[in-house]
Amino acid sequence: MDYKPKESVVTDDLKNKFISRRQLIKAGGLTAAGVAGAALIGCGSDDEDAPAASSAASSSSSSSAATQAATATPTASGLTAAKTAVATQAAAADSGPKKGGRLIWGTLTPFENYKGPYTSGSVMVPNTSAFWDTLAKYGKDSMEPEPHLAESWEFNSDKTQLQVKLRPGLEFHNGKTIDSTAVKRSMDLMDDEGVPNSQVKGTFSKYISEVKVVDDKTLIFDLAWPGDGIFDVFQYAHIHDADDLESYVDLKTCNASGPFKFDFDEFKPGEGFLGRRHENHYAPTHIDEVEFRVFQDASALGLAVDAGEIHATNNGTHADAARWMKDDNLEVGVAPAGLASWVLGMTVTGNGGGNPILDDPRVRRAIYRVIDRNRLATETFQGLVEPLHFHWRPYSPAYDKALDKDYFNIEEAKALLNEAGYDSIDIDLNVQAGGDPADDQIAAVIQADAAKAGINFNITLMDGAERRPLWRAGKLPGAYLSSFAFYSLQPETLAVMNYQMRIPNSCAYDTPEYQAIIDGFAGASVEKKAGLIQEMNALYANEPWIAPIVSRGYVWANSKKVKGLVTDILSTPYWSELWLDA
Repeated sequence: MDYKPKESVVTDDLKNKFISRRQLIKAGGLTAAGVAGAALIGCGSDDEDAPAASSAASSSSSSSAATQAATATPTASGLTAAKTAVATQAAAADSGPKKGGRLIWGTLTPFENYKGPYTSGSVMVPNTSAFWDTLAKYGKDSMEPEPHLAESWEFNSDKTQLQVKLRPGLEFHNGKTIDSTAVKRSMDLMDDEGVPNSQVKGTFSKYISEVKVVDDKTLIFDLAWPGDGIFDVFQYAHIHDADDLESYVDLKTCNASGPFKFDFDEFKPGEGFLGRRHENHYAPTHIDEVEFRVFQDASALGLAVDAGEIHATNNGTHADAARWMKDDNLEVGVAPAGLASWVLGMTVTGNGGGNPILDDPRVRRAIYRVIDRNRLATETFQGLVEPLHFHWRPYSPAYDKALDKDYFNIEEAKALLNEAGYDSIDIDLNVQAGGDPADDQIAAVIQADAAKAGINFNITLMDGAERRPLWRAGKLPGAYLSSFAFYSLQPETLAVMNYQMRIPNSCAYDTPEYQAIIDGFAGASVEKKAGLIQEMNALYANEPWIAPIVSRGYVWANSKKVKGLVTDILSTPYWSELWLDA
C-alpha cells in the first residue's frame, strides 16, 4: 500500500506564534515555591494505550543530568510572542494567586481505567497526579528529584541504603496520619506477588529489597540495585491508606494523599470526575475544585476548547494547535513528554512472529538509516517536534553526544543491505488503523525513502484490538510504527521495564549480551553502572531493534484565565500552583 503524506496544517506565520511551554516557563521565571512533579511508572506505552505519565532520580547522576538539562530545552520560535505571553502572566502573578473556582480540564482518559495504585497505568497521568501523591518526583527541567511527601533523603556512602524523612503533619484524604508505617504498608502492597500486571512492582522489586521503619517520620530503603534508580519507584508509588488498599474494589475505597480528594458522588463513568481541594495537603492549593471532563475522541475535545467549554487540556493534536494559535484567548504550546516518541520497531523471530530478514542486525541498521528524522520534524511537523537520532535525551544519564547524530544515509543503507546479502527486501510496516493521523504521514515518508535503498515497505493496517496483544507479545509481522512513552528515565529501569516486563519485549529481541547487561545492574557501583550503560548504548547502535523517529510532545492549550500552569520535565502539572483569574 502506497501512502502519501497529508498536507501540513501548520503555516509559517502560525509556527512563529508557537512556543514550547517550557520555554515560556523559563523566559518568565514562572516557577513557584514548593515541590515537584511526577512521571510514568517505569514503562513504555504503545499508541493504543492512551496518553502517558512521569518518573524520578537523585545524587551523583542527577547532578550531571542537571548540567545536561541546560542544553536539553527545546528550541522555541516566536520570541516576541513569548515575551508578550510572559509579560501577561507576570503582570497577573504580581497581584498574587487568587483562591477559589473550579478548573475544567479536558481529557481523553476515562477514570475507570484506573485499577488501583499498584496497577496504576501510565495512561492516568497527569489525571491521577491531582489525587495521589508520591514521596518524590522529577523536577521541572532535569532529573533532579524534588520532595513531595518526603521532606528530605540521604544515601549511605555506597548508595545501598536511602534514608527518607517525611514531612510533618501529613494526612490521607480520610484524615488518618501519613507516617512511616503507613508509607511502608502502602509500598509493601505495591510489591505484592498476588497483584497482576503491577507496573510499580516491576520497578519496585528490582530496586528495593526491604522498607524499614525507623520512627514515625523516618524510613530506610535497603536497595537491591544501588543508586538513583529508586527515584523511578518513588515517581510512581502512589501512597494510599493500606487499610483501604487491602480491600480495594473501586475508587470509592481509595483514600490517597494528593492535593485533591476524589468525589465519588460526582463520578460519571465515561463522562467526567471531580476533585475537591484537600485542605490538609502540605502544599496549599489555590483552586477549590478540578473537574476532569472526558471526551470520546480528540475531535470532540478540540471543539470544546474552541467553544471555551474547558479551561485546559494536554490532549490536543498538532492540527488543533494550528487552529488554537489563531485564538487570542488561548495559550498554546508543546510540552516535551519525557522520552515519548514515535518509533519504528523491528520484530525478530524469537517469539513466533517477526520476519527472518530482521534477524540480521545489518538489515536493522540499514532500516535505521532510511529514516529522515530531520525532514519529518521540519516538514511533516513543521518544527513542532524534535528529531530523535538515538534513544536518550540530553538530560538522561545514558546520553552520549557522539551517538546523537544524523543517521539518515541511503548509500550506507544500501551497503549494509548488500553486506547482508540482499539487493532488495520486501517487508511489512504495520500501522494501527484509525490511529494518530501523523502515523500515515510518517509511514509515507519512510516508505518513499526506504525504497531508494531497496527496502520495500508494504504498509499494512491493523485494528488496535487485534494489534495490541500481538505487539505486547513481540509477534507483529515485520516492522511496526508506534509511539512509546518512556517515562522511567533511569537507563537501567528503561531497559528492564520497556523491553522485558510490562511490555514483554515488543520486538522479541533477547540476546545473552543484552540480558547480561541488565543483570549486571544488580548491585553495580556507580562506576560499573556507567560502563554497563556504554555497553547498552553500543548494543542499541550495532543491533538496533527500536528506531526512534521524532518526539511526541503533548499539545497543550489553556485559557488565559488559567495561571501558574507549570509542568515537570515529564509534562505533569504542579496542581497546587494553578489558579484562575476569572
